[in-house]
Formats: sequence, structure tokens, C-alpha cells
Amino acid sequence: MLLNIDILVYPCIEAFSTSKSGLRYLVHTYLNFVQTVKHTLIDKVYDAFISRLSGAHGLVESNTRLRSDPALQTAFGRSCCAEQSVVQETLDWCTAENVSQMEQALESINRQCSQGYRHEYARHYQILDVDMSGMPCGPKAAFESLGYFAKQRNRRGRQLGRVLAWRYDEACSR
Repeated sequence: MLLNIDILVYPCIEAFSTSKSGLRYLVHTYLNFVQTVKHTLIDKVYDAFISRLSGAHGLVESNTRLRSDPALQTAFGRSCCAEQSVVQETLDWCTAENVSQMEQALESINRQCSQGYRHEYARHYQILDVDMSGMPCGPKAAFESLGYFAKQRNRRGRQLGRVLAWRYDEACSR
């Protein structure tokens, strides 16, 4: 599990208020979009962030995690949220500059809320779990390649490594 809701999300809900240090402010600060329909582009990106923080492994789970949970929407100051396909469309239109802005926003959020980032190294070591196993996927998936997967010959997947802060059950790097 990459995100543990009890450890990460609920203690940080106050940090995600509309204050100057909140998630909405950070997303608005780093992302510069120009368009509005039913939900603004910032709101759609904000919905993607909320879905991810609530434990969704991808935007596919946005409808089941965020849209079906009014309490979660209210906790983050939203009265409703955009459909998963609309959020995905918005992210598909992002430019390289927008992606860079999102990376900056995520880094800032991580620094504010991550327990692994704020670990007190003077008191004790931080145990990091490095996982180099591949992630199996279909032959038409993005970044797929033929690689080694234990006991699965000719399996395709994404070859990537993950670093987890073991004590806090948080992903440090991908």
C-alpha cells in the first residue's frame, strides 16, 4: 500500500483548508490554467489530488472513492466533483510546463504533510524499503516492456523501482 489514509490524510485535513498553506492554495499557486466550464480546470486537478490522497491507485478509482463520498468532498471544501473521464481529459491536455508545475505542487505538499520527510534522523534511523519488482501490465500500456517477472515467462510490464518509508507506510520515490 503506497498511501495509508489513517497516517497521511486525516491528520493533514486541517493543512488542506483554504488557508495560505492549504492544498487548494498550493495547487492554485503552481498551476496556471485558463478555462472554465462546469468545473474549473483547477477544480479538476484538485479532484485528482484528492482522489490520490484518499488512496486511489489511479484516476479510474476517482468515481468510486471521491464522487461517491460526500463527506470526503466536504472535508476538502468541495460540494461536488468532476467525473473521472473529465478529469482525465483535462490532464491529457496538460503541457510540459503544467506537469512541471504539478510536480512542484506535489513536492511542496509532500514537505508539508509527509511524516517520512519530517523524520528525526538524530533520534533513530529511517528504514526505507526498496522494491525493484516490476508492475505487470498489458501489452498496449504506456511504458510497457518485456522484462523479468518471477515465475511468469514472457510477461510485459513496467520496470520501475519504489522506495517506501517503512515506519510511516509512505511512498518516498517512484
